[in-house]
Amino acid sequence: MASDSTSPPTEIHYRFIPQENGVTLELWEPVPLAARSLKPYRFCLRYDLASRQAAYQTLEQYLTANPYTQARRNPAGLTPTNWEDLPALTYV
Repeated sequence: MASDSTSPPTEIHYRFIPQENGVTLELWEPVPLAARSLKPYRFCLRYDLASRQAAYQTLEQYLTANPYTQARRNPAGLTPTNWEDLPALTYV
């Protein structure tokens, strides 16, 4: 089945970024190439967490609570643009 803007999401991308005081978890749902307009994602989230374990737990909870069938880890160079537009959510 072809993916379009009305299809349920199946894939989320994520990455962990080590920080001085913990780890940042970034999550985003990519938009299929055919449906892209200005940004290559439907939404993106950034969580600042106290530890790597907390970041993994947050990712696991997010995946359990949402209908994704695949989570794809992305290296530093493969993230959406304009992250600076996102507010950080800090959890301890």
